[in-house]
Amino acid sequence: MERLWSAVAKSRPKNIMQGKTMRKGIHPEYVECKVTCACGNNFEIKTTKSEMTIDICNECHPFFTGSEKILDAAGRVDKFKKKYNLG
Repeated sequence: MERLWSAVAKSRPKNIMQGKTMRKGIHPEYVECKVTCACGNNFEIKTTKSEMTIDICNECHPFFTGSEKILDAAGRVDKFKKKYNLG
């Protein structure tokens, strides 16, 4: 079975889109978008909207700020082992 798939992969062209162009008039227009977070942080991205308001960003999300709570995974493992008599 593995030989079959490797033969199929070798027979495929490496770049399927080579020589083709995108169709005109069907793609959305990207514009500069001003993003405002609830924490007050502002930044710009490119999207199909001109303005956007978000609730949380990288400046205020606990994962990025380092204030996330780390659960006691070792306690859970011990509790699991004790419950099922695994050691």
